[in-house]
Amino acid sequence: MYPHPGGRPPKKSRKGLWLLAGFLGFATVLALMIAVSVALEDPRDFENNVADTTELSVGECLTMGELAGELEVETVDCGYQGFHYAVAARMQTQNECGSEYVVFWYEERLYAGGRPRIEEVLCLASVYEQGFCYSEPPTDAPNALAKVSEIDCSRVPPQVPGGYTYFKVETKVAALPRCAEGQIDYFAPKPTPAGYCLTYFEP
Repeated sequence: MYPHPGGRPPKKSRKGLWLLAGFLGFATVLALMIAVSVALEDPRDFENNVADTTELSVGECLTMGELAGELEVETVDCGYQGFHYAVAARMQTQNECGSEYVVFWYEERLYAGGRPRIEEVLCLASVYEQGFCYSEPPTDAPNALAKVSEIDCSRVPPQVPGGYTYFKVETKVAALPRCAEGQIDYFAPKPTPAGYCLTYFEP
């Protein structure tokens, strides 16, 4: 499941025996190191990992990151103040979520090169905090959902056409927002109403 030799035998000698003993000794030490490493890993480090949309319920919250080019999805407490997503709905197709939400799904291939199968999609509401600034990648960036992040409002990077955009959350309310002139409103009615007034930094 994917928020994607032979040859002649050597002559017998003591040197060969010592080499074999050395290899076996190294293999034993390596096996012990691996065993210790596995024993030291805390199972709780993986209990929040998400491997399928069926593991998430409407109202739950999650974060996304990247590891070696792949998405890493973990559940978090919805009181978490860092940027995260909240599951607003479960749908069968990508077009049912609406413009207020980003869409997330897992693809499953029954065999290499096979056509991907999508069982369901999740509609996710972006969760921001008032007074904080954020950066967002272009929508066509690889793993774009994992690249939204909080930034220092006093150190906004220079913008380039077609690149990241940067904004500040001026207001956050539990209702449809009423924003000042020049601000952009964002309202996600589910899973709990959240309205934002955003000021985008100009290039």
